[in-house]
Amino acid sequence: MSSLKYSQLNYIARYLKKNIDKDGFLYYFLSLVKRRPLSFPVAVLYSLWVSRQLTGCSWPIVVRFSGKLIPVNISAKSANVVVKGNLVIESWQNGTTPISISLGSAASLIIDGDFTIGQGVKILATSGASIFLGGRKNSSGSGITCDSMIMACERIHIGHDVIVAWGVYITDSDWHAIEGKNAAEPVVIGEHVWISHDVSVLKGANIGKGSIIGAKSLVVGAIPDRCFAAGVPAKTIKENISWSR
Repeated sequence: MSSLKYSQLNYIARYLKKNIDKDGFLYYFLSLVKRRPLSFPVAVLYSLWVSRQLTGCSWPIVVRFSGKLIPVNISAKSANVVVKGNLVIESWQNGTTPISISLGSAASLIIDGDFTIGQGVKILATSGASIFLGGRKNSSGSGITCDSMIMACERIHIGHDVIVAWGVYITDSDWHAIEGKNAAEPVVIGEHVWISHDVSVLKGANIGKGSIIGAKSLVVGAIPDRCFAAGVPAKTIKENISWSR
Protein backbone atom coordinates (compact mmCIF):
# COMPACT_ATOMS: atom_id res chain seq x y z
CA MET A 1 0.00 0.00 0.00
CA SER A 2 2.90 2.35 0.84
CA SER A 3 5.95 2.56 3.08
CA LEU A 4 3.94 4.42 5.72
CA LYS A 5 3.51 2.63 9.01
CA TYR A 6 -0.07 1.90 10.05
CA SER A 7 0.21 4.30 13.02
CA GLN A 8 1.32 7.07 10.68
CA LEU A 9 -1.60 6.31 8.40
CA ASN A 10 -3.98 6.61 11.36
CA TYR A 11 -2.45 9.95 12.34
CA ILE A 12 -2.92 11.32 8.83
CA ALA A 13 -6.51 10.02 8.74
CA ARG A 14 -7.35 11.74 12.04
CA TYR A 15 -5.86 15.01 10.80
CA LEU A 16 -7.79 14.89 7.53
CA LYS A 17 -11.04 14.06 9.33
CA LYS A 18 -10.66 17.18 11.48
CA ASN A 19 -10.12 19.19 8.31
CA ILE A 20 -12.61 17.35 6.12
CA ASP A 21 -14.06 20.55 4.62
CA LYS A 22 -10.62 21.47 3.30
CA ASP A 23 -9.19 18.02 2.59
CA GLY A 24 -12.33 15.94 2.03
CA PHE A 25 -11.04 14.21 -1.07
CA LEU A 26 -7.79 13.16 0.61
CA TYR A 27 -9.70 11.85 3.63
CA TYR A 28 -11.98 9.85 1.38
CA PHE A 29 -9.01 8.49 -0.59
CA LEU A 30 -7.14 7.38 2.51
CA SER A 31 -10.20 5.85 4.19
CA LEU A 32 -10.90 3.77 1.09
CA VAL A 33 -7.33 2.48 0.90
CA LYS A 34 -7.43 1.48 4.57
CA ARG A 35 -10.86 -0.14 4.39
CA ARG A 36 -10.47 -2.14 1.18
CA PRO A 37 -6.98 -2.00 -0.37
CA LEU A 38 -7.71 -4.80 -2.87
CA SER A 39 -10.99 -3.43 -4.27
CA PHE A 40 -9.90 0.22 -4.13
CA PRO A 41 -8.78 0.42 -7.80
CA VAL A 42 -12.13 -1.02 -8.92
CA ALA A 43 -14.02 1.51 -6.78
CA VAL A 44 -12.03 4.40 -8.26
CA LEU A 45 -12.59 3.26 -11.84
CA TYR A 46 -16.32 2.75 -11.25
CA SER A 47 -16.60 6.16 -9.55
CA LEU A 48 -14.85 7.70 -12.56
CA TRP A 49 -17.21 5.98 -14.98
CA VAL A 50 -20.39 6.94 -13.07
CA SER A 51 -19.15 10.54 -12.71
CA ARG A 52 -18.63 10.73 -16.46
CA GLN A 53 -22.08 9.28 -17.16
CA LEU A 54 -23.67 11.85 -14.84
CA THR A 55 -21.77 15.04 -15.68
CA GLY A 56 -20.17 14.24 -19.03
CA CYS A 57 -16.73 14.94 -17.55
CA SER A 58 -14.04 12.53 -16.40
CA TRP A 59 -12.58 14.95 -13.86
CA PRO A 60 -13.10 15.79 -11.09
CA ILE A 61 -14.60 12.56 -9.78
CA VAL A 62 -17.85 13.73 -8.16
CA VAL A 63 -19.35 10.32 -7.39
CA ARG A 64 -17.91 8.10 -4.68
CA PHE A 65 -19.02 4.90 -3.01
CA SER A 66 -19.22 4.21 0.71
CA GLY A 67 -19.27 0.47 1.31
CA LYS A 68 -20.48 -1.90 -1.40
CA LEU A 69 -20.47 -0.90 -5.05
CA ILE A 70 -24.09 -0.42 -6.16
CA PRO A 71 -25.24 -0.45 -9.81
CA VAL A 72 -26.09 3.08 -10.94
CA ASN A 73 -28.14 3.49 -14.13
CA ILE A 74 -27.89 6.98 -15.59
CA SER A 75 -29.59 8.62 -18.57
CA ALA A 76 -28.62 12.28 -18.76
CA LYS A 77 -26.98 12.91 -22.12
CA SER A 78 -28.82 16.15 -22.96
CA ALA A 79 -29.41 17.40 -19.40
CA ASN A 80 -27.63 20.05 -17.37
CA VAL A 81 -25.98 18.44 -14.33
CA VAL A 82 -23.94 20.40 -11.78
CA VAL A 83 -22.38 18.71 -8.75
CA LYS A 84 -20.72 21.10 -6.28
CA GLY A 85 -19.27 18.57 -3.86
CA ASN A 86 -19.59 14.78 -3.78
CA LEU A 87 -22.52 12.53 -4.59
CA VAL A 88 -21.96 9.71 -2.10
CA ILE A 89 -23.51 6.33 -2.92
CA GLU A 90 -24.10 4.43 0.30
CA SER A 91 -25.11 0.81 0.85
CA TRP A 92 -27.56 0.71 3.77
CA GLN A 93 -27.69 -2.68 5.53
CA ASN A 94 -25.47 -4.04 2.72
CA GLY A 95 -28.23 -3.46 0.15
CA THR A 96 -27.38 -3.47 -3.56
CA THR A 97 -30.65 -2.50 -5.27
CA PRO A 98 -29.72 -0.43 -8.36
CA ILE A 99 -29.99 3.36 -8.33
CA SER A 100 -31.65 5.11 -11.28
CA ILE A 101 -31.10 8.72 -12.42
CA SER A 102 -33.07 9.64 -15.54
CA LEU A 103 -33.02 13.21 -16.86
CA GLY A 104 -34.86 14.33 -19.97
CA SER A 105 -33.79 16.82 -22.62
CA ALA A 106 -32.85 20.22 -21.13
CA ALA A 107 -33.65 18.94 -17.63
CA SER A 108 -31.56 20.26 -14.74
CA LEU A 109 -30.07 18.49 -11.72
CA ILE A 110 -28.05 20.60 -9.27
CA ILE A 111 -26.40 19.05 -6.21
CA ASP A 112 -25.03 21.80 -3.97
CA GLY A 113 -22.63 20.20 -1.49
CA ASP A 114 -21.97 16.64 -0.34
CA PHE A 115 -25.16 14.62 -0.75
CA THR A 116 -25.76 10.94 0.05
CA ILE A 117 -28.15 8.53 -1.65
CA GLY A 118 -28.75 4.90 -0.74
CA GLN A 119 -29.60 1.85 -2.79
CA GLY A 120 -32.86 1.74 -4.70
CA VAL A 121 -33.24 5.53 -5.01
CA LYS A 122 -34.84 6.74 -8.24
CA ILE A 123 -34.51 10.31 -9.52
CA LEU A 124 -36.52 11.37 -12.58
CA ALA A 125 -36.82 14.77 -14.26
CA THR A 126 -38.79 15.09 -17.49
CA SER A 127 -37.73 17.39 -20.32
CA GLY A 128 -37.18 20.93 -19.04
CA ALA A 129 -37.82 20.04 -15.39
CA SER A 130 -35.40 20.93 -12.59
CA ILE A 131 -34.31 19.25 -9.35
CA PHE A 132 -32.17 20.95 -6.71
CA LEU A 133 -30.63 18.85 -3.95
CA GLY A 134 -28.98 20.78 -1.13
CA GLY A 135 -26.03 18.97 0.38
CA ARG A 136 -24.37 19.06 3.78
CA LYS A 137 -24.00 22.59 5.10
CA ASN A 138 -24.28 22.87 8.89
CA SER A 139 -25.18 19.32 9.97
CA SER A 140 -23.33 16.00 9.78
CA GLY A 141 -24.98 15.00 6.53
CA SER A 142 -27.70 15.48 3.95
CA GLY A 143 -29.35 12.92 1.72
CA ILE A 144 -31.80 10.14 0.92
CA THR A 145 -31.54 6.88 2.83
CA CYS A 146 -32.79 4.31 0.27
CA ASP A 147 -35.74 3.02 -1.79
CA SER A 148 -37.15 6.53 -2.26
CA MET A 149 -38.33 8.26 -5.42
CA ILE A 150 -38.13 11.86 -6.66
CA MET A 151 -40.11 12.63 -9.83
CA ALA A 152 -40.13 16.15 -11.28
CA CYS A 153 -42.26 17.44 -14.12
CA GLU A 154 -41.58 21.13 -13.35
CA ARG A 155 -39.47 21.93 -10.25
CA ILE A 156 -38.49 20.22 -6.99
CA HIS A 157 -36.25 22.04 -4.53
CA ILE A 158 -34.81 20.22 -1.51
CA GLY A 159 -32.80 22.45 0.83
CA HIS A 160 -29.50 21.80 2.59
CA ASP A 161 -29.10 19.47 5.60
CA VAL A 162 -32.27 17.52 4.78
CA ILE A 163 -32.85 13.89 5.81
CA VAL A 164 -35.12 11.81 3.58
CA ALA A 165 -35.85 8.40 5.11
CA TRP A 166 -36.72 5.06 3.52
CA GLY A 167 -39.58 4.72 1.05
CA VAL A 168 -40.34 8.43 0.55
CA TYR A 169 -42.13 9.65 -2.60
CA ILE A 170 -41.70 13.27 -3.73
CA THR A 171 -43.37 14.59 -6.88
CA ASP A 172 -44.67 17.84 -8.37
CA SER A 173 -47.21 16.26 -10.72
CA ASP A 174 -50.22 13.90 -10.84
CA TRP A 175 -48.60 12.22 -13.89
CA HIS A 176 -52.04 11.49 -15.32
CA ALA A 177 -54.79 13.88 -16.36
CA ILE A 178 -57.66 14.28 -13.89
CA GLU A 179 -60.77 15.80 -15.50
CA GLY A 180 -58.57 16.69 -18.45
CA LYS A 181 -56.02 18.59 -16.36
CA ASN A 182 -52.52 17.67 -15.22
CA ALA A 183 -50.91 20.94 -14.12
CA ALA A 184 -47.65 20.55 -12.22
CA GLU A 185 -46.97 22.63 -9.10
CA PRO A 186 -43.45 23.13 -7.68
CA VAL A 187 -42.43 21.35 -4.48
CA VAL A 188 -40.21 23.20 -2.01
CA ILE A 189 -38.61 21.54 1.02
CA GLY A 190 -36.77 23.99 3.27
CA GLU A 191 -33.39 23.58 4.91
CA HIS A 192 -32.82 21.19 7.83
CA VAL A 193 -36.02 19.20 7.30
CA TRP A 194 -36.49 15.58 8.39
CA ILE A 195 -38.89 13.54 6.26
CA SER A 196 -39.66 10.23 7.96
CA HIS A 197 -40.30 6.76 6.56
CA ASP A 198 -42.95 6.21 3.89
CA VAL A 199 -44.00 9.86 3.53
CA SER A 200 -45.54 11.15 0.28
CA VAL A 201 -44.89 14.78 -0.68
CA LEU A 202 -47.19 15.80 -3.52
CA LYS A 203 -47.42 18.72 -5.93
CA GLY A 204 -47.68 22.18 -4.40
CA ALA A 205 -46.19 21.08 -1.06
CA ASN A 206 -44.04 23.63 0.79
CA ILE A 207 -42.30 22.40 3.94
CA GLY A 208 -40.77 25.09 6.15
CA LYS A 209 -37.19 24.95 7.41
CA GLY A 210 -36.39 22.97 10.55
CA SER A 211 -39.59 20.91 10.41
CA ILE A 212 -40.20 17.17 10.82
CA ILE A 213 -42.78 15.14 8.88
CA GLY A 214 -44.03 12.05 10.72
CA ALA A 215 -43.95 8.56 9.21
CA LYS A 216 -46.57 7.59 6.60
CA SER A 217 -47.85 11.16 6.26
CA LEU A 218 -49.20 12.81 3.11
CA VAL A 219 -48.03 16.39 2.49
CA VAL A 220 -50.19 18.35 0.07
CA GLY A 221 -49.92 21.99 1.21
CA ALA A 222 -47.84 24.36 3.30
CA ILE A 223 -46.13 23.25 6.53
CA PRO A 224 -44.75 26.10 8.71
CA ASP A 225 -41.14 26.43 9.86
CA ARG A 226 -39.92 24.47 12.89
CA CYS A 227 -42.96 22.31 13.46
CA PHE A 228 -43.79 18.62 13.70
CA ALA A 229 -46.50 17.63 11.24
CA ALA A 230 -48.12 14.27 10.59
CA GLY A 231 -51.26 12.66 9.23
CA VAL A 232 -53.22 12.30 5.99
CA PRO A 233 -53.13 15.08 5.05
CA ALA A 234 -50.26 16.26 7.25
CA LYS A 235 -51.20 18.86 9.86
CA THR A 236 -49.17 20.71 12.47
CA ILE A 237 -49.04 18.80 15.77
CA LYS A 238 -46.30 20.69 17.60
CA GLU A 239 -44.68 24.09 17.01
CA ASN A 240 -41.29 25.65 17.76
CA ILE A 241 -39.39 22.37 17.68
CA SER A 242 -35.68 21.81 17.19
CA TRP A 243 -33.85 18.65 16.19
CA SER A 244 -30.34 17.52 15.35
CA ARG A 245 -28.87 14.62 13.47
